[in-house]
Amino acid sequence: MIAKCPVCKSCDIKKVKIFQSAKIDNSLIYKDIIILQCRDCGHHFNLLDKRDISNLCDYYLQEYVDNNYTSTKYEERKIFCDYFFDGDRSYVINQNNMDRYIAELVTLNTENSLYSGEYDFIAAEHILEHCWDIDQAIVNIKKHISNDGYLYVSAPDQSRYNETYFYLIKEHIHHFSRNQILYLFKKHGFKLITDRKYDLDILGGRLKLPSMEFLFKLKDKDIFNPDGIYCYGVGKEFLYMYEAYFKNGKLIDKDIAGLIDDTPSKIDKTVDGLNIYNSDIIKQLSEKSSIIITSWYHRDKMTEKLKQLNYRGKFLDEKTISSSL
Repeated sequence: MIAKCPVCKSCDIKKVKIFQSAKIDNSLIYKDIIILQCRDCGHHFNLLDKRDISNLCDYYLQEYVDNNYTSTKYEERKIFCDYFFDGDRSYVINQNNMDRYIAELVTLNTENSLYSGEYDFIAAEHILEHCWDIDQAIVNIKKHISNDGYLYVSAPDQSRYNETYFYLIKEHIHHFSRNQILYLFKKHGFKLITDRKYDLDILGGRLKLPSMEFLFKLKDKDIFNPDGIYCYGVGKEFLYMYEAYFKNGKLIDKDIAGLIDDTPSKIDKTVDGLNIYNSDIIKQLSEKSSIIITSWYHRDKMTEKLKQLNYRGKFLDEKTISSSL
């Protein structure tokens, strides 16, 4: 089986569930449901081939509205009312406006999304689980959020599924947990403001879909943070620690402000949106900052350089990182 996790891009995938389901004659949606799980980040998602994805586009445009009726009126969640921007500076994607919802759902997965302009607030209510290209969808949403703007996201919460029925909703290609949502949006430059769990009434209120909602703020990656956490050394050891501590959720709520390395070919490049600076930036860091030395082979040399530059913040390494942050 050749598959890649749509969240962390790992190829270490296993089959966990197979549902042999019926299909209405001539329907464009795929028949059997094969659910995969990423062994690295734990994400559950449906196995789809290129034909399935192509058919999904047509299915949403031709069949979805006639075959599915929402029993819940979507509205902005009260927990986020203090952050909601009314009027022309906000954009809401939900099933209250089904035509817009369907059009956006299809185009979010391509390089050209329908909506235009820049908004202080975008709400994406129960749409991400439908998107087959999650990263492209987030990129499309992000490019229309103003600097320091807010994004509301809601999605089903797979970690609280207690009914097989929730896996049988073929339109739900992804089954997220909290850490996977946080990883995805952190990777794209968003900072978590707050989140909570809730239940969404479906089937006329006869069943409650475990759900979760998040409020993110778009961070300006070009703004230097003198009080932040920085990783010093961007090599194999760094990539190992990044996978071990960040993608697996051990430090998922901690923000890395940037990376430091003196290799000329690495300067001004990025890793998952994190800027790589040369060591001169250490002079600008405050006593509130922290540096994680992520090059084991050069640890002594880097420690000495930090002392020479009169670094005033905290030194961290692999042994102390999980307890110190």
